[in-house]
Amino acid sequence: MKVAVLQFSPVFGQIEVNLTKVEDYISKEIFDLIVLPELFTTGYLFTSQKEVKSLAEKIPEGFTTKELSRVARKKDAFIVAGLAEREGENFYNSAILVGPEGFIGRYRKVHLFNEEKFWFTPGNLEFPVFNIEIARLGIMICFDWIFPEATRILALKGAELICHPANLILPFCQKAMVTRSIENRIICITANRTGIERRGTQKELKFTGASQIVNTEGRILLRLSQEETIGTVNVDPASSRNKHLTDHNDLFIDRRPELYSLLTHQPSSLNGA
Repeated sequence: MKVAVLQFSPVFGQIEVNLTKVEDYISKEIFDLIVLPELFTTGYLFTSQKEVKSLAEKIPEGFTTKELSRVARKKDAFIVAGLAEREGENFYNSAILVGPEGFIGRYRKVHLFNEEKFWFTPGNLEFPVFNIEIARLGIMICFDWIFPEATRILALKGAELICHPANLILPFCQKAMVTRSIENRIICITANRTGIERRGTQKELKFTGASQIVNTEGRILLRLSQEETIGTVNVDPASSRNKHLTDHNDLFIDRRPELYSLLTHQPSSLNGA
């Protein structure tokens, strides 16, 4: 299976411009699956709820979902991409999966980072896994990386690939995702954006690039620079089904869930424990 990551610097608020740039990159490559960055159509650094409302789209009837579905049909491939979603009065930092037959599903970011909490509602779709026949895909978005529970639940649900759209500014994620791959024996595809974004009087954000694809043993199969670029590599989704670490250790069979009950408690309920 040939998978790709695209990293670039979106123009804030210019949905059609960003979609055109992505299609230009995609048209030159051959792949089965490509992962695009978080909020790739809008940019990241919102300054008001009004701005979020003006740029967020419905899924699946929105412009971006329809355009990416068109591109997926043209390429006979699958695309995972991050965008701002509107549903009623709520706004979500979401990602969609589309393929040759159109829209397949969505994920809404569960763990919001910093000022995202001003603009978005935390995701409410848990962590879905999608079967696209050539692989079973799980999706997480950016800051979900720091919560090992996110990757673990996707792996327990049978995901063979983790698609990870991101807008990373902290320096730790790329290394952490190697660990996520090892501890779950799963393939992780992080598509990060690049560039610097400045909005109004807010501080600027510099994004780290370095999009990567990591195999089940934690080997980095592909890591991009900080420049706008696309990269592809072959992976074997079936390798994620083997959870054996040694002849006598299976990462999932050896788990002791009966001893992990504190993982489902909020910190306030642990006081005095």
